[in-house]
Amino acid sequence: MGNYRYRRDEKAGESPYLKWPDRHGMVRDGTKESLMAGHLHIHVIDPDFRRRARIAYEMAHRNLHAEIYDTLEEFGSRMPDAGAIFVADEPERCNPRDLRTMLESSGSALPVAAYCDEPSPQRIVEARRAGSLDYLRWPFDPKLLETALARLSVEGEPR
Repeated sequence: MGNYRYRRDEKAGESPYLKWPDRHGMVRDGTKESLMAGHLHIHVIDPDFRRRARIAYEMAHRNLHAEIYDTLEEFGSRMPDAGAIFVADEPERCNPRDLRTMLESSGSALPVAAYCDEPSPQRIVEARRAGSLDYLRWPFDPKLLETALARLSVEGEPR
């Protein structure tokens, strides 16, 4: 099985995009085709079961596997070592800052995107400061979701 840790190729002339070997040893380069072929796992942390189901459907439509979690505690009990994370930004129940604290305490550095129904500049800035690579409005605009998925795969280098 391949190592799914993200790394940056340092060789002269190599693409500046992150590359990683998939489970078959093929190198993926973060492009949409590569992302889809790599079957990247998306971990969705969201207290709203309807929204989780819709996101899982959207990911399956893109040939991506979505693991769903109701709470940060549930996610923390399974702490995956590969994939990308979509986290609902709900200050009282689930938020990117608490997720980042959990990831840092476990030594994990998975890429994160946050989302909510009504984003505000303050919430977006707080999520970015907590390490989120992207912030989306729910329901997701298909083009913005594609961009976020590509960003998570390309810029998902551990911080």
